[in-house]
Amino acid sequence: MKTKTKFKLFLKNRKINKKRLLKIVSIITLFAFLNCLTGCSFYFKAVTEKDFSSNRITQLDDDGKYFILHSKDNAWHFYDLQINGDTINGKLDAMLYYHAKYLTPKSKGVKRYIKKEEPEVIKEVHIYTSDTTFGYFDTNVSIPMVSIQKIIIYDPAKGATTLSWVLPPVIIVSLFIAAIVASIAQHGIVGDMPPIKI
Repeated sequence: MKTKTKFKLFLKNRKINKKRLLKIVSIITLFAFLNCLTGCSFYFKAVTEKDFSSNRITQLDDDGKYFILHSKDNAWHFYDLQINGDTINGKLDAMLYYHAKYLTPKSKGVKRYIKKEEPEVIKEVHIYTSDTTFGYFDTNVSIPMVSIQKIIIYDPAKGATTLSWVLPPVIIVSLFIAAIVASIAQHGIVGDMPPIKI
């Protein structure tokens, strides 16, 4: 009778340990889900363009870039560009809301964006001019090439983006293994088989 009682306790403890392990796995699964929501991000970096030539600006325009013109503290969508000699002619319009979010990124490092909702962020080209002869509500402007102070291009930060996809699963798997090892060390998965006396 004592042997049967010990065996029943063994089976009971085994079920408890399995429930405890299942609880740990559920918590880690929830953690993995939350990480997927915040991880798998997309990043871009601001690159200062050294070539201010008309050929370079034309090339960027032909590549379908989204130009933003900066003058003092103001910024506009700059489109329908035409370069005539030493002058850039174009039209100004208000920017879409998500372009306004990234007007002043860090000069060094990377910045996160939402690719699905903001796909054109990595197409942005920012032209900074010292020219102040046009007003905020002007729609057609002519910018002298010599007034361009700097040009910043937003490029995909592939390394940071890849890391954001790879790192969370690695962390999650590591925590999962650590939780299992800790559970085995503290409670055991199957318990110790009681000796059977005859």
